[in-house]
Amino acid sequence: MRNFSLGILSVGNVFLAFTFLWLIITYLGSGVESDAFFLGLTLSQTIISIIGACINNVLTPIFSTLGNVDLRRTTGDFLLLIFCTMVTSTLLMQIYSLEIIGLLGLGMSDTGQRLAGELLKVVILSVPLQTLAQVQMSNLYARNRFCTSESCILISNFSAVAFLTICLPTAGIEAAAWAVLVRHAVHVFCVSFYSKVSFRTDIDTTTLILAWHRAKHLLVAGIYSKSDKVVDKFFASSAVPGTITLLHLVQQAYGAGHQVINRVLVTPVVPKLVVLRANSNRSGYEAVFQRHLLVVFFIGAIGLVTIVFFGEQILTLLAHYGAFEKASVTQLWLLMVLCGGYCVMPPCGFLLASRFYSLGDTILPTRAGLISTSIGLIAKVVLFYYLGVEGLAIGISLHYTFTVAILSFYALKPHPSWSALESE
Repeated sequence: MRNFSLGILSVGNVFLAFTFLWLIITYLGSGVESDAFFLGLTLSQTIISIIGACINNVLTPIFSTLGNVDLRRTTGDFLLLIFCTMVTSTLLMQIYSLEIIGLLGLGMSDTGQRLAGELLKVVILSVPLQTLAQVQMSNLYARNRFCTSESCILISNFSAVAFLTICLPTAGIEAAAWAVLVRHAVHVFCVSFYSKVSFRTDIDTTTLILAWHRAKHLLVAGIYSKSDKVVDKFFASSAVPGTITLLHLVQQAYGAGHQVINRVLVTPVVPKLVVLRANSNRSGYEAVFQRHLLVVFFIGAIGLVTIVFFGEQILTLLAHYGAFEKASVTQLWLLMVLCGGYCVMPPCGFLLASRFYSLGDTILPTRAGLISTSIGLIAKVVLFYYLGVEGLAIGISLHYTFTVAILSFYALKPHPSWSALESE
């Protein structure tokens, strides 16, 4: 029953997230304004993705082993530390926003770069807010409060869509930037009601050191591997206006589906794997992991088949009203098909990486991420040079396929942590 409720909430979140993007596209079309917004949004989302992955994959296993009192105190410790760090980083990025956009959107016009810089100053404020929410979500995950966490996200997404619907006709693309900030502010406000947190003067440095020891590998790999979407936008900025918008829509549409799969099937299994590993139940551990991996793969495969055969008709129906042109719809569908590997593989990769995180190992998934990103980057450069944005889409697909292949290679090998447990 809980998984069904979680699925309903996650589907609602995907619908609202997609509605948010579609409102912008249908009202403004794909052009310089939307490109400027999505370029700035990509940078803030990439930072949130890097920090969020570290927080979720490191803190959730640590929090799962703590009692109620220690959980509240430790959550407070991490909230203070991470928030202060991210506020400082955000202020620096606001100061140098125009220079940052100048590098990322090298192929954009001067007007587009200036607009992107102004929008970035707004959306980048969401970074410290979301990191606060992510720490508290790890607290909820550790207590198996997955539906509560998803409900908070649903409320925040609804608030953003409502704000955008009201303000977009008058404020234009600036309303979209402020709607992003509204979403994250409401998210923090909601999740603060449910996460049990207390603050203290004597911070537990032992847990902080343990978390840093695990997170530093993920942080280094994340900066390199999760910056791929920024690199994609850099290439797309050299194409015709509107290309950044279409590519972002593809990545966000698939990313929204990935969020549902991760929240319903992948994230809830991590505490189970941690407990099974702590109890030295290797057969149970493997059974749970393999069952979830097969389910995740088949869901992604079914989604890709649906897009290949019915995607263009669905997109045409959705874009019937508004400023989105027929040629843009066809180009969007083609990019979605060529990015097929990105449709299927990321949830599998996330589950494979979670297998290592549950064993307390952040080095192997970090190594896999670095290798696959390097290969994927070379593929993107070569394919973009010969095939343009369609080649870039194929390179994106290959990148995530490489990631899953390398993680699977490491997962087939016996992990040292099991040998250590068996020898005790």
